[in-house]
Amino acid sequence: MEINSLAVEISKADDIGKQRELFSQLTEKVEPIFKVSIEGGEIYKQFCPMAFEGKGGYWISDASEIRNPYYGNKMLTCGKVTETIQ
Repeated sequence: MEINSLAVEISKADDIGKQRELFSQLTEKVEPIFKVSIEGGEIYKQFCPMAFEGKGGYWISDASEIRNPYYGNKMLTCGKVTETIQ
């Protein structure tokens, strides 16, 4: 329920900063679900140290290649894989 609410909030937010903040919260909520339910392949927990004024931000990706959702084209490859989830 909380995940759905966050997704709806992201879709309704007009401000990209607010969307990124909500996306970070969504990532936090889905990560434990992915860890217990993945049945094949792997996904990647990734981190950008520059997000949120240097506090950093995580996201989950299906590719090991960094495509930073917090800075888009400005810093598309800023970040690193911190965990491979299998």
